[in-house]
Amino acid sequence: MPFFLVATSLFTNAPMIKAQEFYKPTTLGLIRGAGAKIGNPSDYVFWKDGVHKISVDGKIAFCIEPTTLGLGGSYSNHEDIPILLQKPLSLIVYYGWDTSSKTNDDYATTQYMIWEKLGYSPMEWYGDFGQRYSALKAREQSKINNHNKRPDFGSGTYEVDLGTTLTLNDTRSD
Repeated sequence: MPFFLVATSLFTNAPMIKAQEFYKPTTLGLIRGAGAKIGNPSDYVFWKDGVHKISVDGKIAFCIEPTTLGLGGSYSNHEDIPILLQKPLSLIVYYGWDTSSKTNDDYATTQYMIWEKLGYSPMEWYGDFGQRYSALKAREQSKINNHNKRPDFGSGTYEVDLGTTLTLNDTRSD
């Protein structure tokens, strides 16, 4: 029985996964060229034709059970996802999809990063997406890695007169 999560972002420092239960998923189309054999040490599946972009109740959704094929089944809410996975999965969706240009590459990258976080790695690629995936994943992972970094404006005190502008530069070196 496949599980899907419906992701929506909040304007917070830690976006959380939000999901709907008991809705039928809808395919928004096949992302051709984004197929792969994915698996973990005990199981694998072939997505040879590509990855389906899906929605549940009109909202973009991502599969969290890749070895179960099909669009039937039940849908997870964030309480069903282990607490240690909630924030990492939320950040993948936030930076990979919610704040993206919403291209097919953005969706496929987000989907594969979710599966990797759940322990399923691409073992073999079918199509040209596999050639781009490492660079796309590195770009999103960099955003995730910088999520909690704060700017450093030094320790000064600044006065600004009404109607004037003050520019502060981030002195953080990383």
